[in-house]
Amino acid sequence: MRFRFATINLAVSLAVFLILTPSLLPAQENNFVEAWFLYEQGKVKMEDPNGPEFGEALLFFQEAIDKRGGTFPEAEMAIGDIYFREGAFALAKRQYDKAYELRTGMEIAEEKYTVLYRLANLHEIQELYADMECDLRQVLEDQPYFVGDQFPQFQDSFLSAYYEKGLGHLFKLYRMDGVAFAVPAHTKLGWFYYRTGRPSAILHCLLALDIMITEAVKELRRVDPGFVFTTVQAFI
Repeated sequence: MRFRFATINLAVSLAVFLILTPSLLPAQENNFVEAWFLYEQGKVKMEDPNGPEFGEALLFFQEAIDKRGGTFPEAEMAIGDIYFREGAFALAKRQYDKAYELRTGMEIAEEKYTVLYRLANLHEIQELYADMECDLRQVLEDQPYFVGDQFPQFQDSFLSAYYEKGLGHLFKLYRMDGVAFAVPAHTKLGWFYYRTGRPSAILHCLLALDIMITEAVKELRRVDPGFVFTTVQAFI
């Protein structure tokens, strides 16, 4: 009987706790939720179908940043987007740089690549090609096979497979999994190096293709688990 009363008391206590929990949420958590709500309101103002309202959007983003105690990289990037669209490139760069500095606080880790691509695009428009190249190469720093001591051996093996046995063999031999974020960087670097006469253009173009083939094969296998890549011609 004593056990039964103890169980009832525990159940009542839990019920009371669950009812009161919303009012007991820490102020920090409430601020986090409110900050995201303000951020989304700012995005709506930016993309208003009747015409963007950048002034109001800026107010929402700044208020969201304040709610987060001054650290809200996504909102900093959004402010940069407004300045970019207004042609205020110096201010846009300042915001993008700040967002990248705060990248460890991003809710989606891969958004840091979005910031780098924004910077690369900004630098390309300004014809600051060396800076554009640095931004794009920074994206590639997270490719385990593309940096470090193993890169020269990887590059030699990768290109040898292409030159000696062709695209089909290359795509069967190498699978670039989990690095879809790097496709735009390889594509742009391939174009840039080709235009400036650098031999590494072919490497970046092939890597972009290989990653896209890898992702396409993964999607096809979701529909047809038995799918096997054979040749480029058959795949196309």
